[in-house]
Amino acid sequence: MDFKAFEESLLAYFQNNLATKLDQGVPPPVLFLLDLPDVQSKTETIIFYLYIPEYEFEQLTMESKALNAEVNIFVTFQGVGVSNATLGNIAKSYMKALYALIESNKTLGGIVDNTSCEKIHYYDAVFGIPSGKAIEMLIRVEKEVGLI
Repeated sequence: MDFKAFEESLLAYFQNNLATKLDQGVPPPVLFLLDLPDVQSKTETIIFYLYIPEYEFEQLTMESKALNAEVNIFVTFQGVGVSNATLGNIAKSYMKALYALIESNKTLGGIVDNTSCEKIHYYDAVFGIPSGKAIEMLIRVEKEVGLI
């Protein structure tokens, strides 16, 4: 299995589709990254991060396995020139949009067989970012893959 290509396809799905679920007037992310959040060195206003720390496999047949992975999505918000309350509303709009995007297409455009939203966390403050906000979403993806 090509893990890099799999992760890049997931990131591209969110990059190509997230804006369609955002409330009118809510800006899309400036960057989409395959990485853990790095709020100390990144100064862009809205950054989308996707990170898969672990893959699990279960044998299905002699030729295939079930892939299960927890996908961590983080979005950080800073310096968008709005009040702290408005920045919080933008972050919560992202929570709604991500949830709607996943629930409306459980296969994420055919990349996986099924997706479920496990949890969403809102951070009203982010260490190192004055008036910064963040959200974290944990999703579980399932996909049948070949052995090679």
